[in-house]
Amino acid sequence: MAVFKVLLVCAAVAIASGLPQQAKESPILPGLPRQVKESPSEPQFPYNPLNYARTKTDERIDGERGAYTFDIETDNGIVLSEAGQSDDSEESIVKAGSYSFTLPDGNLFELKYVADENGFQPESSYLPVPVEFPHPIPQFVLDQIAKAEREDAEREATIQYNDQEN
Repeated sequence: MAVFKVLLVCAAVAIASGLPQQAKESPILPGLPRQVKESPSEPQFPYNPLNYARTKTDERIDGERGAYTFDIETDNGIVLSEAGQSDDSEESIVKAGSYSFTLPDGNLFELKYVADENGFQPESSYLPVPVEFPHPIPQFVLDQIAKAEREDAEREATIQYNDQEN
């Protein structure tokens, strides 16, 4: 009987070692083939200044009553500076700062901002400029407005007429 158990275990090991090492089906979704990714010969994310940067400067100063400043610069040209302090009510913080980096075309992107009770207020030559208002209204728009006003007046007159008859 002991010999039979040993033979049974050996047979199971032999059968298991002959089976493929990867499952043919996804263990999570049966019926779908399992996708096995082979490790690439090259790194998945090769060095590129746009996706990797080392910090050159990181200076932070914490002052009294929530005041602070920080200046950060990376070796790929990103520069970030910010200073903030509590406003007179001490319920919010007023911030001012800037950041810049080199665009893929070689130009320098710069943005300066203030964030206070009036919200975030960025300034940059790269930001779109809103259209000045009032701007001339095209004639087709004026015609549509006049048509809508006539239709409203006609509808109101019909409602009044129907109310008088009832």
